Amino acid sequence: MVILIALIYYFSPLMGTVSLFWILYNSRGRITWGHIRTLGILISLFLGLINTTKELTGDFLAYKEIYESALDYSYIGYLIENKKEPIYFTFSWLFSRLTHANWAVFVTFFTTVSYAVLYEAIIVTAKNISASKKDVVTVIVFTALFFQTFAMNGNMLRQSISQSFALLFLVFLFYEKKKKWMLAVLSVGVHSASIPVIGMGVIPFIRERLSPKRILLLGVTIIVLAVLFMSLSGLFSKIIFVGYIFIRLNDTKQLTGTDSWQTDVGLNAQFYILTVLIIVQAIYIYIKKQQDTITKESFGIVNVVVILMVLLLILNFGQAYFLCMRYQFFIYTFQSVLLLIFLNKCSFKYKAACEGVLCIALVPYFCYYYSFGVFKYTDIINVITYPSLLYFWK
Repeated sequence: MVILIALIYYFSPLMGTVSLFWILYNSRGRITWGHIRTLGILISLFLGLINTTKELTGDFLAYKEIYESALDYSYIGYLIENKKEPIYFTFSWLFSRLTHANWAVFVTFFTTVSYAVLYEAIIVTAKNISASKKDVVTVIVFTALFFQTFAMNGNMLRQSISQSFALLFLVFLFYEKKKKWMLAVLSVGVHSASIPVIGMGVIPFIRERLSPKRILLLGVTIIVLAVLFMSLSGLFSKIIFVGYIFIRLNDTKQLTGTDSWQTDVGLNAQFYILTVLIIVQAIYIYIKKQQDTITKESFGIVNVVVILMVLLLILNFGQAYFLCMRYQFFIYTFQSVLLLIFLNKCSFKYKAACEGVLCIALVPYFCYYYSFGVFKYTDIINVITYPSLLYFWK
């Protein structure tokens, strides 16, 4: 069976992925975590291959130019030239040298790792809350077909993989009480936007139900840390690798501006709909009648997502559009684990059928935004017919 799936995937990544999904969804309880991880890797790799066809524009084009320029610098010279997070640019320099700046290989690798780490966070959560494996498969498919997550993995290459590592770090911290600091270092070392989210996650009471007293304490803590952070901007702005963060924070025009690829500013109607859906899920988890059926750790992810939502609304109201844009993408990543927790708490007769309908409904949703969205990719017919290696040779 493994050889057959591999052959199908070689000649058509789409058909190989769909075949494994169909086998798992109809396996009648014989799914293992190894099967689910394999599905996650195949989906991650497939999305990475598709990402290589994205039109070169905005941040995506800038990343390509920076990646190719690595051939012109020594390792130390490359880090000094870019003056940003050293871990990402170390990998960028190494990949550029090893592949002679092959952009398709670079994009495929980073997209695959970004999704694979996100899927690992889902699986670790599932094991700790005893979630149904079919629920996990549903969430994996949801994550793959939620187009905004895919678009983010192309245009915001660094931040996407940083968010995945941040989520996995928090999942281990909340559910297994393991402080895997290497994941936090990788996250921050790839993109510094994860610093506030990881910082929020290590606050001890963030894992428990948020009472009015805790909400007040959390608000005061955030304000004090923000004021301290800003007050030290003059000192830290001169330090390599972190200085650019403080320079940006002191630039009001940049904080209220947008990236070149954005067609509008602030939160759109679609995001408000997503906000309502996420709030409904959070409320459902909070008001479950049997309190002992919800582990304390589950509230960590719920609380982080809800707090991020509130902060986004505040940033949007305050017209801090750059920060608003940056942190709304964390919602796209973190919502997958929240959805898993929500599905695990749901129990009704036609749940499996509803999950199947959700997966099917997301196909035209993905295809619509893929074909008519802001970013341009290869035609869908090519996604269906391209064999794996053609993505690298085209």
